[in-house]
Amino acid sequence: MKKLKNTQVFRFKHIRLLILIFSLIGGSIAFAADEGDLKKGDVTTDGLTVTISTRHTEKQIKEGIDWSEYSKYQITPVEVNFRKNWKRDYNRNQMALSQRVTDKDMTRIRESMGKIVYEEFDSALQEKRGLTKVDQADSNTLLFKPRIINLDVYAPDVDTPYFSRSYVRQAGRATLFLEVYDAVSGEILSRWVDTREDPDRGYFDWANRITNAVQFRLIVRDWANRLVEGLDDLKADKPADRRAWTGLDLFPSLLAADADIAEKMGPDGALQLLLVYQDRQDLAESMRTHLERVKKIQDIPIRIEIAGIDELSDRVEPSLAGIFLVEQAGDEIEILIRLGRKHRAVVFSPFAGDVERGVSSGMVTMDRIVPYVNIEAMHLSGIRIKPFFLRIAKQYGE
Repeated sequence: MKKLKNTQVFRFKHIRLLILIFSLIGGSIAFAADEGDLKKGDVTTDGLTVTISTRHTEKQIKEGIDWSEYSKYQITPVEVNFRKNWKRDYNRNQMALSQRVTDKDMTRIRESMGKIVYEEFDSALQEKRGLTKVDQADSNTLLFKPRIINLDVYAPDVDTPYFSRSYVRQAGRATLFLEVYDAVSGEILSRWVDTREDPDRGYFDWANRITNAVQFRLIVRDWANRLVEGLDDLKADKPADRRAWTGLDLFPSLLAADADIAEKMGPDGALQLLLVYQDRQDLAESMRTHLERVKKIQDIPIRIEIAGIDELSDRVEPSLAGIFLVEQAGDEIEILIRLGRKHRAVVFSPFAGDVERGVSSGMVTMDRIVPYVNIEAMHLSGIRIKPFFLRIAKQYGE
């Protein structure tokens, strides 16, 4: 790292850290030393298979785990550890005592960074479909243990009685180490390790505590989002599940395009939505939790229920605004079609072939995922879809 030569005291405050993130669950910080050089396909001593192994990133995962069974999570406080001898090495190059790092400075940096990592990971996991944060763990709960190790802040912002400015080209280097466990059994399920260094901007820029915190938070947020994406891939390792989750995110926009949606409120003033499953009630429950976060459609509150497809003939619904098919239904799809026509409700199936069989709506993959509507089925159900939506949707038969 290039040093600034100036009579002014320069301090590096940008703590743009780099993280070590991990597939999902893990072992101990010392695993690298214990395992030696691992390559893709190797199995660790704690039973994880290496899926990625590069100079800066390693992902390990336990095979044979059904991630779709996990619908809850807990997260531990984040530990932050500096690189060995970091304080000694940094202070050795400081002429003024006031510019030297103290134990108090280190504690403040560790606490600040730990708080940011916890907040961003917790926020991303709370927004994740199919996961609910709980205080009491059960067999469906994942336990996330994030840590930051080998933190190397190139020019830390220390508490000093003298005025000074910090100019940075690079903030530092660190590793984010994440382990994921079964919260009840304690079984390790995955580990993702990733080391990063803040890119060299090519110029020195003034930094302060506010800008450093913002930059660090952006980095952490990116890794937290990657964790969520990884969980989605693991939980939806079945093509049918992936289609169902994708369709669930499209379902509210289709309901909002119903020109008469306000007329379909129930006695309680809410829009009742029904998620219908074949065998997997757990999947329907997870989807209900995710959909409840929408809260309102066209400023109208929503109320969501789930039901097995074999229960529909005995159910008496005062009103229905929409029906979503969680699993492929086979010949029983006719039950949903009749129920939708009875209530003038949008019926949405994310599965291929159902729109052609008479379901009023679904989705299709072209160069992207787009809504797929059966205009004749819409007419038979008395549903009027707003023109703007029809312009972006594919229509059956066209």
